[in-house]
Amino acid sequence: MEDGLASIDVERVLRRAEAASAIDFSLYRPSTMQRRIELRMAMCEAIDVGEYLARLDADPLEMAALLDALLIKTTWMYREPKTWEILRGLALRELFAARAVEGAKMIRAWVPACSTGEEAQTLAMCLDEARIAHGDLDFQIFASDVAEGPLAIAREGIYPLTACNALPDDLRARYLEPLVRDGSRSVRVAENLRARISFEMHDAVRSARLAPIDAGVASFDLVSCRNLLVYLRPAAQEELLRRILKTCSQGTVVILGDSEALRVVTSHAELVPIQGKIPLFRYA
Repeated sequence: MEDGLASIDVERVLRRAEAASAIDFSLYRPSTMQRRIELRMAMCEAIDVGEYLARLDADPLEMAALLDALLIKTTWMYREPKTWEILRGLALRELFAARAVEGAKMIRAWVPACSTGEEAQTLAMCLDEARIAHGDLDFQIFASDVAEGPLAIAREGIYPLTACNALPDDLRARYLEPLVRDGSRSVRVAENLRARISFEMHDAVRSARLAPIDAGVASFDLVSCRNLLVYLRPAAQEELLRRILKTCSQGTVVILGDSEALRVVTSHAELVPIQGKIPLFRYA
């Protein structure tokens, strides 16, 4: 394989991937896309981009593998635990209390770029815990992604044991059911949680709809976007955050990832930190 792909060759591969998926990879950071293309080329032992493009044209399985690599599905339950700890305590307590005073009956949440669903499943555990502790409000989660494959895994709610290594014991005991599948031990998220999550196809950056299903402007009480912003170009980051904030009402909790939070929100005074440098914000 070549010693590092030229930008024009990266673009040639991405255009092929876009034609196969209708996903706009120009929004993603070029360096990330280049590394993942080079990895796939190395695994195929392609000596140059021309040979790899021919492989993509001839082998649908390799195109699927490339798309899988480019869409970056790195996630697990209770990722970045400090964020979840503040959410489970202060943030959700204040959110449920405020919405109860307003007369709400339902907490509505959105997880864009949910991938295989671990983020949404963890959020469901935390919201159910808050529902039990704080009374009458129920909750519903809309979780979305641009790819159907990860969504099918998310809807099934079955994960390897490694996906829940960071999950606290109390949440694991309450919400995960042990399962043996194909001779391997795994877990399945409790049915009462899965019933409260709607997993749907939606492009958070490009779709004409701001959010999935019937949700739109000022619809959500909580938005968790921790799997996408860091991989986007700066202009696309800003556009996604702008769209997300349109779906927020006053007091909405917005969760971002550790790596991008401070950089992204510097120009958004309406996002007020809930506690210190934890990437949890309240939309004011």
